[in-house]
Amino acid sequence: KDLDSVEVLSYAAALVEALGGDNQAGDAKDAFHQQVLRGEMTEKEVKQRKPWRIAWKGKVTAAIKIYSKNYRRITILTVKGGPECDWERDALEEIQQSFAGMVTDLNIKHCESLGEVSSCLNTLSAAKQEERGCIVQ
Repeated sequence: KDLDSVEVLSYAAALVEALGGDNQAGDAKDAFHQQVLRGEMTEKEVKQRKPWRIAWKGKVTAAIKIYSKNYRRITILTVKGGPECDWERDALEEIQQSFAGMVTDLNIKHCESLGEVSSCLNTLSAAKQEERGCIVQ
């Protein structure tokens, strides 16, 4: 949720998906958290170990690798949220560096609001469809 308690992820994902992009983000309600983590660990262990971070890195890295086969330019959008979103934003910078030289044009756009996400998507949608891929995290 953002500072105004708006469910930012669901709105941002819907905007991106409407333009043909993908949502690689997840939350405590998604299948991975409900079926995989809850089946393997107690709630206390999940909070202590934060295993979703490794899964998140894997999902994002796989998405970049898949998109790079079809698109010359990839843009990853982030939306400001809580402490985990801040961690993800920092981790994306590391992931971006790990793809240096392998992906032609990998960009990260850190948005502070849904309005900024919408504006960024309008700009991206004006680009040639075959040249860009968009992922929200």
